Amino acid sequence: PAAAATQFRARPVATQLRRLNNLHSSPFARNRAWTGSSTLTADGFEAGNDRFKKIVSDAAVQSLIDKDVQDAYNEGRIDETAIQNYVRVLKNPITKWLMGTSKAMRDRLIANPFFLNLLGIEIAVGLAATAVAQIQQRGDQFIQQIDLVLADLSIVVAANIALVTALSPVAAVARPATTKFAAALDSLPSFAAQKGNFTMGQRLACFMLKGAQFAALGAISSAFGQGAATALVTAREKMNPGVPSDVQLSPILPTALNFGAYMFLSSNPRYQIVNAFEQSVLPKLPGDMARTISSTVARVYNNYLGGITWIMWARWAGLQAS
Repeated sequence: PAAAATQFRARPVATQLRRLNNLHSSPFARNRAWTGSSTLTADGFEAGNDRFKKIVSDAAVQSLIDKDVQDAYNEGRIDETAIQNYVRVLKNPITKWLMGTSKAMRDRLIANPFFLNLLGIEIAVGLAATAVAQIQQRGDQFIQQIDLVLADLSIVVAANIALVTALSPVAAVARPATTKFAAALDSLPSFAAQKGNFTMGQRLACFMLKGAQFAALGAISSAFGQGAATALVTAREKMNPGVPSDVQLSPILPTALNFGAYMFLSSNPRYQIVNAFEQSVLPKLPGDMARTISSTVARVYNNYLGGITWIMWARWAGLQAS
């Protein structure tokens, strides 16, 4: 219906950022265990269901919203904004498809309407920076070594998706954790500087946990990328035994371990700062265009700085010639 389409129409990226800033301070957009009652009366649940139907008046749209999301709203774990975000996501075929891939992706799209935009910016920046570096490094051999280039680019895309996803807020659709350890993990912010009533210990634990995730991702992606490159070079040599390969590859295990350490000590704090910047600074900037450009510039510079620091690290570790 026209009324529903008007109410839930997509908003500009920067407008979403202003709403996201408010959403970050809400308990419904955290990885925090629900602190409400573990039981809900039939009258309370019915009242929540009535409010849900007022937000989403179209019965056809209601049928598209997952039952666990409806229950989370009726039981008070998520708020009206999350339901509105859900409906908005349904209107975009790309985000609708992404939401259907997993509950983890769905809950991030519900909590952060800017999630897909940030993901697109990060992937585009990462691909552009990597492509420029590949052209400079390979020179005239770029076309001949296009298989190696594509292998590197695929790793960059996978890594960027994982990095942005790891730091994105999650809607509290799931019911409260039943064990102390799981509840403690649920109580942590999505990134160390996320707005909310978090203790210094929770913020420090978040920083260390995300750093460990970044390190594991870095080590695995590096090992996979180096392994794929080695396999491609070996295949080239078998197909052309008379043509020696001029591709110099770094050792797989030392490179993976060093890249994991680099991700913990360099990428983790840099991406934490970028998320804090987008949460706290962008909503204060004048105009939608200024906010969108500022977000892109911040991520471009973050990738540039990451490339420079990795080169310095690799040379220090003896993985690359100075």
